Amino acid sequence: MQLEDIQKKVIELLVEEFGEHNRDALNNNAGMNKIPEWDSLSFLNIVESLETTFEIKIRSSDVEELGCVEDIVKLVSSKKNI
Repeated sequence: MQLEDIQKKVIELLVEEFGEHNRDALNNNAGMNKIPEWDSLSFLNIVESLETTFEIKIRSSDVEELGCVEDIVKLVSSKKNI
């Protein structure tokens, strides 16, 4: 799996969570401040989806570092050793 594949899959997971109408807003800089539906509950759903989809374990200390899509992609990449 390449970095671009991870980014595409992360975007797809976020579109599933936030709806197709947010697809254009979901770029590397998108975070809680840019997506109105992105709240703490949806964030927990995202973490669970990431763990299941990518077969990784995300610690609570990891979650504190996730402020935007780019951070999520970097975390998944590091967990997958890419």
